[in-house]
Amino acid sequence: MRFLKKGIWTTLQDEGRTGHAAIGVSPSGAMDRFSQRIVNVLLDKPDYSPVLEMHFPAPEIAFEENCCFALYGADWGPHLNGRALLNGKAYEVKPGDILKFTRRYRGQRCYLGVSGEWDVKYWLGSCSPDPALNYPELPPSISFLNPRPLPFTKGILPSAAPEKISWVPEFEFDDLDTESQSLLESSTFTISRESDRMGYRLKGPALKLGIPREMISSAVGRGTVQLLPDGQLIVLMADAQTTGGYPRLGYISAVDLNQLSQYGPGDSFFFRMVTETEARQALREQEEYFKTLRLTLNLYGP
Repeated sequence: MRFLKKGIWTTLQDEGRTGHAAIGVSPSGAMDRFSQRIVNVLLDKPDYSPVLEMHFPAPEIAFEENCCFALYGADWGPHLNGRALLNGKAYEVKPGDILKFTRRYRGQRCYLGVSGEWDVKYWLGSCSPDPALNYPELPPSISFLNPRPLPFTKGILPSAAPEKISWVPEFEFDDLDTESQSLLESSTFTISRESDRMGYRLKGPALKLGIPREMISSAVGRGTVQLLPDGQLIVLMADAQTTGGYPRLGYISAVDLNQLSQYGPGDSFFFRMVTETEARQALREQEEYFKTLRLTLNLYGP
């Protein structure tokens, strides 16, 4: 595989590195883990396998070996040798085939996986770049496997209307004054341009604690919702730090955090309060979906 155009912020991402937060190492990994897993299911690979995480303008790719690839996530009008492609399907390619993305229709991140193995370096069990380190981009090498189509898909991309993102109130949520608790549930929040893989800064009504106080830095992670000194919120994302000193109001449910990762600057949403039990149930249902998907593909495929 050769990059004729590299695009912007194109990186290889897997499920990230776990178990190292105590020494300050961010998990990193794919922002939209649902889409990453779909791509790997299509290619009959383990869930944790690396994929290209792309942003628009996306790369232009020339394939140099026989292989197959799959796309999922954002829809940017992919074309192979001028022929329109679909997300959620695996395609066979040969040397000289060229993949282009023609137009951004929706979504912030598109994921591309290949049927072989990526020739990349691993650190602490992951090839995902760490925000505190500088890893060079390496040209991957791939091998060929038979393509396998996806018989059904599940949409996760944002529509034009504001969506509701499920979150669980925890930690210092009860320290908000009554008005702020009500505003958090009833107001629209917009992702600002000061957002990246470390965190989404939100624009909305200014919230405040009932009794302002200094806090000792505490553990935070992907999905944590924090209250900034100016009353605005930030949602920590894949490259988030492991500790923080701002009040933690709760966390985005794991299932909806994938949907949120497909939002970008200017996109708006509402918070929908759920219990921890409801968030866990949604995650269980998603895992059942993946089990059914793999089973269906095994029955349907060659």
